[in-house]
Amino acid sequence: MKRLTELTKGKTCAVVSNSGDLINYEYGEFIDSHDVVIRCNWSIIDEYEKHIGTRTDIRVINIHLAKLIVDFEKVSRDSHYNKVFPCWSSLKIEKIINDELIILHPNANNLLKSVSLNLKNNEVYSSSKFNIDRYDHSTGMTSILLASKLFESISCFCFDFFQKEQKHYFENSIHNFKSHNNSEEYKVSRSLSNVKFYPS
Repeated sequence: MKRLTELTKGKTCAVVSNSGDLINYEYGEFIDSHDVVIRCNWSIIDEYEKHIGTRTDIRVINIHLAKLIVDFEKVSRDSHYNKVFPCWSSLKIEKIINDELIILHPNANNLLKSVSLNLKNNEVYSSSKFNIDRYDHSTGMTSILLASKLFESISCFCFDFFQKEQKHYFENSIHNFKSHNNSEEYKVSRSLSNVKFYPS
């Protein structure tokens, strides 16, 4: 089991988006060279290693994935959930969550106890532990802010906040993220002094 106290001893961190733009680059080896790798929600590694690397040490998850973990049978049959997340309902939790630390997005903090009970082999924390409480921030922005608080040097990969790419690298459907202020998140993320973005 990966533990927070051990992971945060690392001085470098890679935060990897799920942007479709990732497949235009071969960042995999560079991502893996960091002490800690953070990913958001569900991500597929198999067959994408040269683009996204091979490791996940910390995973930041939103309320939708948290609900799937808490009650897979009910949520995976929900018609609205299947419409919004067409790929997620066919997953098994063991294919999503492996040996990694789990941090809940602020909108999922109330599910901390339930998620912890269902992921007995993972350390699970609420984002409030790290003084991150913006419900309207995307999971990607939450991950970047988390990294900026825990690590001295952070590299972020393909976070353009949907200015260039509207799809995840492993999905065909276009996402509509009107609930997030993408332009604000882009501006805030670029103001963080210990964070570097690839591509620049």
